[in-house]
Amino acid sequence: MNKILLDSGVNPLLKLDCIPAGFFFKWEGGLDEYEIPNDIKTIKSCAFQESGLKKIRIPKSVVEIEAYAFYDCYPNLKGIYEGSVEDWNNIE
Repeated sequence: MNKILLDSGVNPLLKLDCIPAGFFFKWEGGLDEYEIPNDIKTIKSCAFQESGLKKIRIPKSVVEIEAYAFYDCYPNLKGIYEGSVEDWNNIE
């Protein structure tokens, strides 16, 4: 269902402050890259597990990344964080 909504231009994450656990789990066809919306504060456990993710942009708004959020993602996952090094070090 998540894939159908996103592919049709509807973003089910717009009203949330987190990416739910398992939201992109085993994303059909692979999720090459993703830009996390600026209102997201938490990336829940296994949110991107086995999604095929290769590149991700993480906004400064993210203050917590739960265990296994990126479990078994593409081996060369490239992450771009928009905050400072200090901000990154303060993420739970």
